[in-house]
Amino acid sequence: GALQQPEDLIHKQCHSIINHRTSSSSHPLCRRCHATDAKPGRKRKLPSGDDAIRFRKEGILIDPTQETNRLFAVLSDKKAAASTPATLIENQVVAVLMHLAMHPRKDGGPMASRLIDAVRSTSISVGLTVQMYHLVIECWIKSDVKDAIKPAEHLLRELLNRGKILLPYDMDGEAIGHVNSSFALVVHTLLRMDGEQSVEKANSLIRRIQSLYNNTKCGLDPNVTALNAILNALCHSNDENSAREAKDLLRKMVNMHESDTKCDMEPSTTSFAVVIHHLAKLGDIGGARDILQWMIRLHEDGTISAQPDIFCFNSLLDGLGKINSRTAAQEIEDILTEMEHTGGGLRPDRLSYTCCIHAYARLGDAEKSENVLRRMLDAYEMGNEGARPDATAFGACVDAWARTSSGGPTHGAVRAEALVSLQEDLYREGSGNDMAPSVALYNALINAWAHSKATKSEGKALDVLERMETFDIKPNTTTFNAILTALARSGSGEAAVDKAEMTLKQMENSDDVMPDVITYNSYLDCLARNGTSNATNRAKDTLTRMENRGIAPNRRTYNTAINFLAKSDDVDGARMATEILAMMEGSNDESIRPDARTYGAAINAWSRSSDPKRAEMSLEIYKRMQQPNVIAANAVLSACCFIPIEQRERALKIAFDVMNELKQSNTEVDADHITFSTMLKVIGTGMSPGADRDAKVREVFERCCENGLVSDLVLRTLTKCTSHQFLSELIPSDNSKFSKDWSRNVFER
Repeated sequence: GALQQPEDLIHKQCHSIINHRTSSSSHPLCRRCHATDAKPGRKRKLPSGDDAIRFRKEGILIDPTQETNRLFAVLSDKKAAASTPATLIENQVVAVLMHLAMHPRKDGGPMASRLIDAVRSTSISVGLTVQMYHLVIECWIKSDVKDAIKPAEHLLRELLNRGKILLPYDMDGEAIGHVNSSFALVVHTLLRMDGEQSVEKANSLIRRIQSLYNNTKCGLDPNVTALNAILNALCHSNDENSAREAKDLLRKMVNMHESDTKCDMEPSTTSFAVVIHHLAKLGDIGGARDILQWMIRLHEDGTISAQPDIFCFNSLLDGLGKINSRTAAQEIEDILTEMEHTGGGLRPDRLSYTCCIHAYARLGDAEKSENVLRRMLDAYEMGNEGARPDATAFGACVDAWARTSSGGPTHGAVRAEALVSLQEDLYREGSGNDMAPSVALYNALINAWAHSKATKSEGKALDVLERMETFDIKPNTTTFNAILTALARSGSGEAAVDKAEMTLKQMENSDDVMPDVITYNSYLDCLARNGTSNATNRAKDTLTRMENRGIAPNRRTYNTAINFLAKSDDVDGARMATEILAMMEGSNDESIRPDARTYGAAINAWSRSSDPKRAEMSLEIYKRMQQPNVIAANAVLSACCFIPIEQRERALKIAFDVMNELKQSNTEVDADHITFSTMLKVIGTGMSPGADRDAKVREVFERCCENGLVSDLVLRTLTKCTSHQFLSELIPSDNSKFSKDWSRNVFER
């Protein structure tokens, strides 16, 4: 229909100018003349090819390439151009440009530009109209040419910069629409591109067109299309000022429409949706909610015809999902329920349900997350095609169950296993590729088994690898890292270590799956948890293997290595742990400098060693800590237990010094029940029975009572480190002196 009007007009003008009855008088710009010979109805064969666009309209075959070549021929022929009315040429140019815009092609932009360049260069009075500019810009935007935005932007700037000459005499309603549409096309395209330069170009165009809007002589008024582009640009910035400006512009559009319903500035659904999405993205959920409710009220009272669509609601849901709170998750579910009851175009789609699933999954509420997934499945089965679940929804639920600790030692892993099996079944039944199990899904399932406390959970994790093969899914580095974690937590001793070593060698010898720092950290953790011997050499070997592969250890690597050395019975383990600690302390890299865990593990290494000077070494490391904690203090106390006779006096002094530091009011380190239990053990193993020992035991126990830290552990240790007679003095057998207040601050695991 868009092509028919200029075609009819051209043919009418052609017929009135020349004799249409003879083949010799057919005009080169008239398609009807060229589509027939002298005899009506007889078609002339037009060129065809891969680059030709065919469009049938009343039996006429249009080829833009041929049409353009004819125009070039006329425009380059001064005699033919002079004998042809300018209106006829202009209408034919518009017809070809319309066709190129309606039927995008790779060379559409270049072809359109060449055509208007020819119009520019002609000697006849053929003017470039606003419509021509708009059509050429549209051809460039729709073409599949690299950097097509550059000529489109250049043409738009040329159009806007000619405003003082071109716009005043050509600014009817249709021309205003073309200018605003061209502006919107270019701005939207620039904003879709990455980079600050594109955004600045869009803002530059906005400033230019706003100057024309403010110039009453130009006659250019904004419309909703242009204002939506400006809203999009404002919402492309991630700052509060842009959000405020966007809300102000939206209110201005509403006010302008209310004052003059004939103006073309009635906000559309897109106008509100862009602002809602921007506010939600910035975390201004209250603002996004207010705009949505305002839009609903404006529609209900008849002020605007636009009403919220699914994108408006999903933007609000997505913003709420990022708050990571129970209240926000519940609000998402409430909105979801309201959308389900509303139905129609506001029925929840995949994104709506997935936002709710993720909100609960991030909170670790796997039960709620799966309940929403089940609702999603039910909605799809009831005919809501937009709610068809995909792998992302299942993956979020599986990951939530992998991280849950409620319901028993295997509950999370069993529920995750059931969901993966359901997804596999749906995929086999033909639910589409978006339901295909992914490597991320199986990684989450392996993690579920790795973090469960089920017996032989590592076997379940290894079974997942076989299931992956049935779907031709190749494991990645994360998969094998999860396997190593499962082996580390299995408690299977040397058997787990052997499997971990095989897994690591498989990765090291593979061309597809490369180990990373997490791989070696997990391997070291497996060694530490499963009590292997020869710790010093194994730790050195692991660090050397990392160095040979160019993998830089991080703080966790060294912490795990020190922890491994601390748990071993290697006589050189504590010294190597101290060497690693010194290296970390001397590093300028903040990512590997020691933290509280590092010092605690190093102190533990000395505490568990058989070195007679372990108490001295533990205290030295403790004093190097910038922020001591009770765990490190307890480790120093532990190092003072079972000391050889010649070192006991020094060990007792170290233990009491540490206790006195904890006793000071200006310290931030508070003792716990383990502190008092360990201190009693120091006294029991470091002092001979007698009045002196009883006095020290009484001092420590009374302080423990004052702090409300008398636990079962403290009582058991007290029983072992003193005589029955003295124990009965501290705690009579009838418990007449025992007070519940003594245990008020005990939190035992």
